[in-house]
Amino acid sequence: MQNIAVRLDAIELSAIAKASVVSKVVKDVTLGPNSKGVLCDDASCKSSGVFEVGKRNCLSLSPSVMRRSNTFSSSIRSIEREGHSSRSIMKLIYELDQQRQMKVKDLIQAHFLQMEKDSLICQSELNIKYDYIQCQIEAKMFREEQQILHQLQEDEILASQRQQQLAQEHRQRAQVRQIFYISLKCKKVCQS
Repeated sequence: MQNIAVRLDAIELSAIAKASVVSKVVKDVTLGPNSKGVLCDDASCKSSGVFEVGKRNCLSLSPSVMRRSNTFSSSIRSIEREGHSSRSIMKLIYELDQQRQMKVKDLIQAHFLQMEKDSLICQSELNIKYDYIQCQIEAKMFREEQQILHQLQEDEILASQRQQQLAQEHRQRAQVRQIFYISLKCKKVCQS
């Protein structure tokens, strides 16, 4: 009971104490549209401690109930006295909770900063890999261009050699033709 009482203030404890006293006497609904007005004779009402006033029921507290209520009030006062120490404990708990929350925030912040560092490292590694791959692609393209250029130069050399060869063949045929015409002229001159 005291554990529960520590968490409640005096008004709530008083209301709960009075409700516990009333709940022993009242058996039916007393408020609202479904409430039943209690009609009883004086003897039974006095023995139960319930009196009818108009259409509302009133409760008179018996001496035993009053003693229990006083005992409860004194326990509330002792709890209030203990409340000062419990308040300091609650304050200490609150401060510890605040410190815990700050530590958690600091850990989260540190984790977040570490994630940012890791992200920057990953990004720089990706940039290095990208630059490396780009250099490899450029080097490969340069080699292919050099191969094509070399092939074109070889083709030009072969073409010029072929052209020289064709020119040489053309000169040789021209000489052969010239010799043939000269020999034909000589035969005509000799025959005539």
